[in-house]
Amino acid sequence: MDFSLRMGRMATMSLPDPVASAVAGAATLQVTRSLQRWATRFPAVVDPDLVLPVALTHTFCSPWLKPHELLPGCRTALWVFHIDDIVERAPLDVPRLLDIATGAAPDPGSSTEIVLAELREELAARPLFETVGGLWSSTLDRLLTGLMWERDTALARAAGAPEPSVAEYLEHAFTIGSAFVRSSIWLASESTDLLPQLEALTAAMSEAVVAVRLANDLATYKRELGEPASLNILMLQGIDEPWVHSEIRQRRARCAKILAPVIQESNAAAGVLRLIDYTTTFYLNTDYRPSE
Repeated sequence: MDFSLRMGRMATMSLPDPVASAVAGAATLQVTRSLQRWATRFPAVVDPDLVLPVALTHTFCSPWLKPHELLPGCRTALWVFHIDDIVERAPLDVPRLLDIATGAAPDPGSSTEIVLAELREELAARPLFETVGGLWSSTLDRLLTGLMWERDTALARAAGAPEPSVAEYLEHAFTIGSAFVRSSIWLASESTDLLPQLEALTAAMSEAVVAVRLANDLATYKRELGEPASLNILMLQGIDEPWVHSEIRQRRARCAKILAPVIQESNAAAGVLRLIDYTTTFYLNTDYRPSE
């Protein structure tokens, strides 16, 4: 993949089919409008500026899915952004959130808990939950514990503690939230064709989250220099942008190799590769959060 793709080079790129673009655009609009209506219930959780970019990401990464199949994943993504904002200010109550994810009743005064509880209730009613529900819970666990590791490590580093190794940093790439969001999308799918490929999909997502996290780091480095509880790969000694681009390519190649045996059998497999290609190119041009 050419990671030099940026705005202004459209004349040298193959243009997308207009009919396919119209279908994806219409789906994006439907998803966006539904998310906007839902967001009015949770103004403390949903950043309105994130609704459209989230809808764009998931309709373009999985254009074969219907809007109602995409909505749980999009709501999950917006909740993840909210959780990321919380951990910048204060520690997360990880055990409590994990209890909510297993069916505990939310605090009626906590929009954070209510959104997670409603997501869990909706997804638990889907036919795939018995098989994929464990993956959903485990990716949430890795997201939350990873965010707390990042917070604690960043604050300790700012106080003079040694920085983490690159391997340790990449081990916590699930903090990007992509695996948790993707598992929500898989659960909401009406198709069961992903079940025979679940092992390969899970292994591939472990590579994909690293690629997406590194692309995010390239886009957010300057902003995160001013966030004491944030950690970024470019903050580590010996790491520069060429290394990050190379690692993204390697992770994408590993992901493609894992999925090669099943890519023709499952749209979900194609969706993982599309997620890498979409988000890495997206982050080269802009960020999900608006610039100050």
